[in-house]
Amino acid sequence: MSPEVDELRAEVHRLQAENHDFRQQAGYWNSRHRDNLNRVNVLELKVGPTPRVFRALLAA
Repeated sequence: MSPEVDELRAEVHRLQAENHDFRQQAGYWNSRHRDNLNRVNVLELKVGPTPRVFRALLAA
């Protein structure tokens, strides 16, 4: 096999591993976001809905 093919295979392997890591991180942060949305919903049930003006400030 040529050295170029070996280099490309190594790069593909490295990129696949990197992609796997990024997918794991995305899954982690998606779950944190989902948990916090649930937390906000529970708190809003306790204290009432957050006013739109305040929610807009939080989003900024």
